[in-house]
Amino acid sequence: PMQAHWRLVQTCRLALGQNHEEFRHGTARKVFEEAGRIGAMDKLTAERLASNADFYSMARNRLQLMRGDAQSEPGSAAQGTNRASLCGFTAVERFEHVLQGTISEAEQHWLNIAAGNEQKGFDILGGSAAHAQTGDQEAYDIGNLENMGFADGRDIASTVDDWLRGTYASNETEPKQRLSQLAPGLLTEFAATQNPDLAIANFDRLLPLLPDDVKPFDRLRNNTSLCSTVVDLFGNMSRYGDILIASPELVGEVLDETCATPESAEEWLEAYPLPRRHGSDDQVLAALSDWLWEARTRLCLAWTRGALELSQSGEILSALSQAAVTLVYDICVSEAVAAGNDLGKGLAIVAMGDFGGANLVANAPLDLVFVYDPDGKKGASADAVQHYTGLANAITECLTTPRKVAEGLELPLFEVDTRSRPGGTSGEIASSLRIYKTYYVGQADARAQLGLTRARVICGPKGLAARIEDATADMLTRPRQGDQLPRDADRGRSKDLRHDRPQSTWDVARIRGGLIDLEIVVQCMQIKYGAENPYVFSPNLSEALSALGRSGCLDGNVVAELSESVAFWQRLRAVQGLTGMNDPTAERPRQRMAKLIARAVGVSDFTSIEPLIRGHAERTQMHYNHLILGHQPDNSVDKAAVH
Repeated sequence: PMQAHWRLVQTCRLALGQNHEEFRHGTARKVFEEAGRIGAMDKLTAERLASNADFYSMARNRLQLMRGDAQSEPGSAAQGTNRASLCGFTAVERFEHVLQGTISEAEQHWLNIAAGNEQKGFDILGGSAAHAQTGDQEAYDIGNLENMGFADGRDIASTVDDWLRGTYASNETEPKQRLSQLAPGLLTEFAATQNPDLAIANFDRLLPLLPDDVKPFDRLRNNTSLCSTVVDLFGNMSRYGDILIASPELVGEVLDETCATPESAEEWLEAYPLPRRHGSDDQVLAALSDWLWEARTRLCLAWTRGALELSQSGEILSALSQAAVTLVYDICVSEAVAAGNDLGKGLAIVAMGDFGGANLVANAPLDLVFVYDPDGKKGASADAVQHYTGLANAITECLTTPRKVAEGLELPLFEVDTRSRPGGTSGEIASSLRIYKTYYVGQADARAQLGLTRARVICGPKGLAARIEDATADMLTRPRQGDQLPRDADRGRSKDLRHDRPQSTWDVARIRGGLIDLEIVVQCMQIKYGAENPYVFSPNLSEALSALGRSGCLDGNVVAELSESVAFWQRLRAVQGLTGMNDPTAERPRQRMAKLIARAVGVSDFTSIEPLIRGHAERTQMHYNHLILGHQPDNSVDKAAVH
């Protein structure tokens, strides 16, 4: 019997070749693509069949190359294993599942065409919906669904059957047939995501929320870009899929593709302004939670659709976070004043780390330091300390209290990290300006002193903010003994690695030669040359590198290489934050997740990413050894351990 892809190709040639010459001589891929282009087949189906035909041809050709004859099936188990390996699979069972899936999908589409108007139902891998409800056929269909990657094949089959019998396909034969053509490809794409069952469940929850005049399957069938966005959002970034379903406005924006994508943080805040302070504080905070999580989802959608670069997302997310923190600050200060607390000259919030550098990663904690300036020259009284400590705790509690953002989902505005405060975890959560200054001059270790280069006052009284900024500048530019600070920073870094080693190469912040080492290089150079060139003290890492290059403090080639690594590390961390896929060695990414991560870092193949991580780490470590440890560079690359 004729192989399924070839039978389908020949059917298209016979049906369409008389009026379209390209069908008579084109390859299988060309036949399917042309069928999609002229509307004889929906575009998503055509793309899937073209990819499946390519995969089947690759499997057949590599087997024939290995055997030296024209046979299309392996003659032994060893040949099957070798064929799977040649096709890039380490497990022959997985290869066979994928290969059988491509054949079954082609077979189903041929049956759809052959059945014509008699097509009554839908079966994912062959047969009819009626037959799929009984006996061995049901077990076969459910088993193949689970082989595709779904955990509960029975539930998925029932869900798709409800789509066919529901309002989405109406009672007319033609719309039902179009849905039956779309659904196999849609299921295949959902199955290739990291959370396929959750993706299908959320997609199913989305459908009843749509307006009556919206035909979602027709919209997806005619717009493969929209279909891809929906699949990735629900399957690879599931948290944002939950937020989407909870927001009618977002649902409309996604299907109509009207989700605005401003070009800057200022334009983003103008397009989606903060909620106003109407009603009780609890109501305002609930509205703020909805606003912030919807904004994060919009950012995620904009990047998934290709309308926003990951390099922009960090800046925009930092601006959104600063606006949210400022609103919480204003609410808590108003409550404290209303309660009769004497706040003296006020409390300010200083952003540190990535937040201070205005390049925040999705779902990353906010690194905050609380600084106050009490009345009186003798320092803070016991009452003042109590007031400011209570205010800082109130702000932190408001930021970290979980609130309902979707059905069955409660999330905080942020996680908060206050370990950068004077005294670390043993210090008070709020510090007076005097303690802030004396700590960084005397007690702070080298890493804490370097962290001041990322300090940025984000809210508080203007006078206090100016005094904190002046104090920070004085501390950064004070005279130091030779290269003592870089040496101390390296000792602290080595101690951190001994106590808390990175779990894998993908822990790109902490690996040797990773983002932390690169930050140490830049921060040490800022402090070394900042007294004479104060404009190098940008809290943003990329801007600081550029300033060091313009001033001649760093060689242009070094700046170019480190800037390239900064961009690579930040893109990779950004997509890890959006997807939650922090360690692909612990949880293997599925096909669509792998493509999403590869796209984020600018490569076509996921397997290229880990060698790139090692390459950037080795190069950064070479510059670290030269600029921090004083090793003279030689002609060979100074290889660094990445784990």
